[in-house]
Amino acid sequence: MAKYYCYYLFPREGEAQILFQSGKLFQQYIVDMWAASEQNRLKWLHFHQGNLRAELYRQVVDAFSALDDDVNNAVNPEDLGNKVILPATFTGSTRDMMENLQNSLAIARKYGTADMFLTMTANPNWKEVQDALLPGQTPQDWPDLVARVFHLKKEQLIKCITKDHILGHTIARVHTIEF
Repeated sequence: MAKYYCYYLFPREGEAQILFQSGKLFQQYIVDMWAASEQNRLKWLHFHQGNLRAELYRQVVDAFSALDDDVNNAVNPEDLGNKVILPATFTGSTRDMMENLQNSLAIARKYGTADMFLTMTANPNWKEVQDALLPGQTPQDWPDLVARVFHLKKEQLIKCITKDHILGHTIARVHTIEF
């Protein structure tokens, strides 16, 4: 579903640009597409817990059991929802965040603490963004364009640092993106 919507978020020559010129309605459409895609992923995880071998997450199941004992004494069990374990492959899940944290700590333990902390900020006035805007548009009207240009520039910066060694030889790296 996400790939389907991504296809339509890319303007094409010869096609009407009505969607991209809709201002705040376009932003609402993007949010709704993301929410529908995320709900679809969550629904798949909910109905395929057996395929994910969720019962093998012993510590999680034990924690749920302990929680059940506390909750069953205080709340009507019929009011409780179903337990769904999100795997570490689900971006943004607690398990994903913990895995990223553990990986970062392992890198710091093996290679030592960071020698550099670099910050990159998106600029809606970048030439690439301004050139791609349709007549009468502002960067706020097309947020995915700004995000796309930022992603390309970030990848280029990482390449310059890790492959081209503009700041010296890189032995490890960790990065995060905040909105």
